[in-house]
Amino acid sequence: MYEVSRFFSLKGKANTLIEKKRPREAIVLLEDALQISTNGNYESELEYIFLFLSNAYALNEEYKLAWEYSLKHREALNKKREKEQSERILELEKMSLRQETEIERLKNVELKEANREIVSSIEYAKHLQRAFQISNERMKKILPNSFGVFNPKDIVSGDFYWAAEISEGSLVAAADCTGHGIPGAIMTIINKNLLDDAVEKKKLSIPCEILEDVHKSLLSKVGQNKSESNPMVRDGMDIALCAIDLRQRRLTIASAQRPVFVVRNGILEQMTGDKHAIGGPVPERLFTDQVFDYQTGDAVYFFSDGVVDQFGAQQARLAIDDQPSTVGSDPVRGCITDHVHLGMVAAHLHSRARLDPLG
Repeated sequence: MYEVSRFFSLKGKANTLIEKKRPREAIVLLEDALQISTNGNYESELEYIFLFLSNAYALNEEYKLAWEYSLKHREALNKKREKEQSERILELEKMSLRQETEIERLKNVELKEANREIVSSIEYAKHLQRAFQISNERMKKILPNSFGVFNPKDIVSGDFYWAAEISEGSLVAAADCTGHGIPGAIMTIINKNLLDDAVEKKKLSIPCEILEDVHKSLLSKVGQNKSESNPMVRDGMDIALCAIDLRQRRLTIASAQRPVFVVRNGILEQMTGDKHAIGGPVPERLFTDQVFDYQTGDAVYFFSDGVVDQFGAQQARLAIDDQPSTVGSDPVRGCITDHVHLGMVAAHLHSRARLDPLG
């Protein structure tokens, strides 16, 4: 108990010394605190000690040590996030198992009561899934002139949109995972984490390389490459991924079975992706980057098949697959071209009943 009190006392005093620009004294206290945290296994506090040490060494103009502790801070923070993510995924899986058990128990209970309890359980799964998704505030910070529509048909969704900052600018994606309900929601969490790992840990920033890495990692996660008869072989996702290079004013797009629409000066063009998905029995897959320079006023749209379904699935799917020359033959294209000049695409899509991600 004494060591615990001493640890937090050292950490607090060190932080005060850093604020007072007395880094050398702070470093002495932080090294003592680091020793206590190592011996006492206070892993949850290591990220703060590393951060304080990095700041203190930077103030003391010992930049090499400051950089080393900055890397240690990032590693400790990633470990903490991985642990939290694993715990949330495990909680979702346990919830799914509890739900199946509950259904069996409720066979002789009135249908209305049984349905209420099931929906309540799935609503909590919805809460957990939303906690994993990028917030509107974060999305607006990364892409100020963007919008996202996310209105799942069911309580939980197998679709998601995602964004991240990179040194050149930003990345943004819309994905459609296999599966519905809680299994689909779990797949969104897995695939979102794989995208985060590819960018944050492996420092990938080229869309085709990110998709290839996610494909390999997904096979490793769910064991799809072990057996042709594996029931999980078709778990994966369709996705459109775009890198925005602010310095060179350039867009790089890679896509797995999802179209991307670009509107310039009122003219809409469709960019088709590769004809294979992330996941499946093939151990390695190559994806293709499409690169073009963007201009002020350009608008880029990509989405899951949930958007297509709102306009008459069969007609819209055929139109997108066939890439017709006339916009009017495809209601999805028509929606975009009719409203883009008014800045009303988002509002028009929101007005429809239920939609999956569009960015």
